Amino acid sequence: PKPNFVGVLETVCSSCSKELEKDAIKRCGQCKKRIYCSRECQANDWKNGHKKECKLMLQQDADTDVTGHANSGILGSEKKKLKLQKQTVQVLT
Repeated sequence: PKPNFVGVLETVCSSCSKELEKDAIKRCGQCKKRIYCSRECQANDWKNGHKKECKLMLQQDADTDVTGHANSGILGSEKKKLKLQKQTVQVLT
């Protein structure tokens, strides 16, 4: 099944393709991009490949800012700071 964007393209369950009313939509709890008609459909989709897709989407979102640019600047410097802090703690202990 293809990803669904509520209000943009269509409102069908990502697992069974059932048409959904906007007030009956359930979303993936992690990526918020896939929609479902029931907990069972969500669990089936998770087992049938969304688990891997979801992790990739979350990683891509983390690597990209809202403008679509890579987050190497701020996130990269934060990672360097954390690494230095860990090294400092190791040296001091």
